[in-house]
Amino acid sequence: MSRAADIETSKAAATMKSVETEPTTGITHPAEQGAVGIGHNNPPEPGPEARPGAIAAVEVEQVKVRVLPDGRMTREDTARYIGVEVKTLSNWALVGRGPPAVKIAGRAFYYLPVVDAYIREQASA
Repeated sequence: MSRAADIETSKAAATMKSVETEPTTGITHPAEQGAVGIGHNNPPEPGPEARPGAIAAVEVEQVKVRVLPDGRMTREDTARYIGVEVKTLSNWALVGRGPPAVKIAGRAFYYLPVVDAYIREQASA
């Protein structure tokens, strides 16, 4: 049995990109064709979330984190998993914010189920 299991996991909350998925007509806006002059200085169209009936797709980035056999992750892997900098996670631990850490031999570890619960809690808040 290996010392640690590498898993790929998704983090949708940190890197969401809106992608418009409306059908195309093949007609381009005059501003897109490079037209200038009177009548062609229209403001940009609003994003898909502002248009009624528009559908937005979410692009999910896959990240690799190392999870030990007992479900622990290092601070670096936890930061990568939730999409923040390591220093941010350290600062959160100092002020009692973020997922709770467990100190083992002076190093901070985070249990995967606890981190997942923290992410779900933040998404619902």
